[in-house]
Amino acid sequence: MKGLKQTSAVICVILAAAVLALSADKAAPSEEQVKAAFLFNFIRFVDWPDGAFAEKTAPIVIGILGEDALGREIERFLRGKSVQGRKLLLRKLEWPGEIKGCHILMVPASGAKAAPEILASVKENPVLTVGETDRFSQQGGIINFYLEGNKVRFAINIEAAERAKLKISSQLLGLAKIIRDDPRAGRM
Repeated sequence: MKGLKQTSAVICVILAAAVLALSADKAAPSEEQVKAAFLFNFIRFVDWPDGAFAEKTAPIVIGILGEDALGREIERFLRGKSVQGRKLLLRKLEWPGEIKGCHILMVPASGAKAAPEILASVKENPVLTVGETDRFSQQGGIINFYLEGNKVRFAINIEAAERAKLKISSQLLGLAKIIRDDPRAGRM
């Protein structure tokens, strides 16, 4: 138990450092900056199944649906970065049919109406779906940003992650609110 607490503390420090690095001046980082830093760190604590990438050095493709402030901040924050020896490649998506080939799919608030169609299109595929609207995780999304007071938090739907064959580190799960599918949302 002591080791888990220490590991969780290390992850918190890593996430906090990423957020603090966002702002060169003393101004507090914006909500979008915090979410971009979290997204980068999520990638570091998720393992994709064998075959999810064409080759060992293939990039991690991040699809961002629509155009909004969050998408622009993610693009700015992730530009030129890599994780586990893989470059991060960003693709701006105009419609859900462009999702093929993405390893991560960010569905900002502007894409909320398309969320059910999007989640159905990637069901059981190794795609880490991340959203920021109410009930995104209960509808089958894997990670859902939410605000608690003025702080950005996240929830993880472990059943959705299992369907996608993604392994999420227990260290990351320890920092998240755990969500299960909501059968009323058409998920079982």
